[in-house]
Amino acid sequence: MGANKSSIIGMVIALIMGAAGLGLGTYIFVQDMITEGVQGPPGEDGIDGIDGIDGINGTDGSDAPGYYCASSLEVQQALDSIGNGQGKITITSDITLNGEININGGGTYIIQGQTSSITINSGGNWGSFNISNTLSCTIQNLKLNASGVTTPFQAIIAIEEINDNPVYIDNLQFLGDWLKFSVGISIYSDNVRIKNCYFNQLYLAIDQPAGFGNKADISDNIIYDIYLDAFNIRGNYNYISGNRFNSCDSSPIHIENGEFNTINDNLIINSFYGIQIKFSHNNTIIGNKISSITAQNGIELILSNDNIVSENIIMDTAVYGIYLADSWSCIISDNRISYTQFGICSTGSYVSIKDNIISNIMSIGIYVILNSNYSVISGNIVRDVSHNFASNISAIRIDGDYSTVTGNAVFSCVNSGSGVGIGIWIGSSAEYCVVDGNIAYNNDDNWFDQGTYTMGDDTNNQFS
Repeated sequence: MGANKSSIIGMVIALIMGAAGLGLGTYIFVQDMITEGVQGPPGEDGIDGIDGIDGINGTDGSDAPGYYCASSLEVQQALDSIGNGQGKITITSDITLNGEININGGGTYIIQGQTSSITINSGGNWGSFNISNTLSCTIQNLKLNASGVTTPFQAIIAIEEINDNPVYIDNLQFLGDWLKFSVGISIYSDNVRIKNCYFNQLYLAIDQPAGFGNKADISDNIIYDIYLDAFNIRGNYNYISGNRFNSCDSSPIHIENGEFNTINDNLIINSFYGIQIKFSHNNTIIGNKISSITAQNGIELILSNDNIVSENIIMDTAVYGIYLADSWSCIISDNRISYTQFGICSTGSYVSIKDNIISNIMSIGIYVILNSNYSVISGNIVRDVSHNFASNISAIRIDGDYSTVTGNAVFSCVNSGSGVGIGIWIGSSAEYCVVDGNIAYNNDDNWFDQGTYTMGDDTNNQFS
């Protein structure tokens, strides 16, 4: 099952691990009333203001006071000086924290590294930043090293903005220690944007606990070597797009008790699971690429109704390409699935499985299990189902009642063992199924009907 696997161009981001101390004498803490952004000290590359934050509170921030800081004390002093106004803080050298930096003055803040290699080291029982009261806050262009933190489940950045005002996390690198249960970002409030970040060696990369954050935009991040779920999302109306996951020991994307989330255009490889949806309804999973899933399934829906799974490419999974466990009224369409044991398996009723292309399957291409009733299986292409099994294999197998199987093409289902490769198989538990307008050829047996009151046979299908 290893053919045509996807790969990610190796990205090695070397994290600077040296502790820098407080460095209070390195730079003078000053407030620069400037209008064109923070300029670096002589001989250093400056940061061009905050042009990327246009539109926040009606200002682009170009007239915000600027601060140079070379220690955690200076950063906290700058925040206190800004208060409920607005200001930009540029960290000019690596610093080691002796406590969490609290952003709670109710103002508009931008905190940034002078270069993206500037490192904030934290340890003990605190993270790097706690954001609780801000009109808006941006943290960007920094490395956050929390490998020395000893408190389990301590977030490097905790976002709990009391009024759900916007928080922007951009171009940060997170390094932790999953043996110490390190968490990258905890989201307890709405309207958080996390983009262009790198997460490595964490227990959880992003955690959104139940009953707290909603409406997060988590896009274009790189996530590598995460012990548990990379994104543990339990909120609503989140947008998760363009992220790249590699080597996650559980689910790269885990949605639980969440509704109206969009999971779009993510790449997942070399992980135990793919995308897992539990007790969650009305979500859209579209255009993702999933490969080399070593333990379970590409996309899994558990007790999750009214979801759309469409236009995903799934290959080389341990068990199922797409698995619906007691999930009703879902639409599974236009997916391409290959090199799995099962293509699509449904144990929920009123499920629509249409226009999928499924190939190079070991056991069953599309499987509607007992008590999964009123399913519609239409317009699918299932080919090259083959293995050496004593039991039968099949391109499409229906065991649920009142199923409609129409307009599908199934071919090259061949069992080299003592079992039979069947094109379309209506199982003995199925009742009142409709089989119409399908094409089946080059299978060991194109058509096998064990059902009761099946409507359809050779006369209204092309079984040759």
